[in-house]
Amino acid sequence: MTNSASMTLSTACLNPGSPNRPHGDKSGEYLRLRRHGNVAGTTVQQKVLTHEGHEQFGLYKHFTTDVPPQASEIVIHSGHGQDRMEQARYHTYTNRDHWELNNGGETCRVVNAQGLEVDRRTFPANHCDVLPPAPADPRPKPPLVSAAAGVAFGEDR
Repeated sequence: MTNSASMTLSTACLNPGSPNRPHGDKSGEYLRLRRHGNVAGTTVQQKVLTHEGHEQFGLYKHFTTDVPPQASEIVIHSGHGQDRMEQARYHTYTNRDHWELNNGGETCRVVNAQGLEVDRRTFPANHCDVLPPAPADPRPKPPLVSAAAGVAFGEDR
């Protein structure tokens, strides 16, 4: 593996204990990654068993473009949903109708735009990390000016 990874695997939830799981809400199943650079062309894969009984890596998510620059984390959810920012965390979806990750344990990897494996991680059976609060957005916040502050500068209310 090389250190030219644009993102690395961090945590996962292979088997969400959500009451929604039997009803088909797949978004609780996810992989969380740390972003280190431009992710355009990067692919995240998980190990799958073929119909012939062979193990190989299958597509979990391919990034055709980069994510917003303030994203320091990327969470890839199984199922369908609207891509969005939450603080410095970017949420995206596999946009497929079936469960993606293996509850019996999962090996996932990140493949860069040149086709080289740059990160790999194995998660144990029924592994499910609780998604921590999103990291703070690194962009500077404009100062808040209240109406009272305007009066202090001689402005009328």
